[in-house]
Amino acid sequence: MDEGLSITGRRMVGYALRWHEPAFIRDGGRCFEERFVKNAFTRSIAAGRVNLCLDHDRNAVVAKQSDGTLSLVEDAHGLRIDALAADTDIGDVALNAVRGRSRAGLSVGFERPVSRWANTSDGRQRVVIDCDLIEVSIVRNPAYPSGEVHTGKMRIDAFEARWRAEA
Repeated sequence: MDEGLSITGRRMVGYALRWHEPAFIRDGGRCFEERFVKNAFTRSIAAGRVNLCLDHDRNAVVAKQSDGTLSLVEDAHGLRIDALAADTDIGDVALNAVRGRSRAGLSVGFERPVSRWANTSDGRQRVVIDCDLIEVSIVRNPAYPSGEVHTGKMRIDAFEARWRAEA
């Protein structure tokens, strides 16, 4: 069923990441494991300035917390998003990329992490306990494997049924 680009057809939902799930990050010449804990984004969400972007391009804004088109929730599993894509060229590109699954992941763009570092048998590990979340992006290859985004009634219904079953 094609919803077209109606208001309901512009909805996207997903998880940017799941709590305590590892990602393997390359930063310059070093590589480390990174995880986020629940409430790492609480302060940023409360400030209401986070955007949903395309491919970490801060000029390619798909939805915004500040205008009510982006909702972010730290639930028991991770950072969940619910967004209405802007009725713009960028919004259309993002929707079509998510529909066609050429962009099926979400990724977080953040600054100034407050972290705990540890040495593990696998190397260095950073656990982020707070940060300035600037944007969540629709991407092809998310750093966190559970970063996922869906659009279209059938995919959203399946995501929400899975999300409720995990709750």
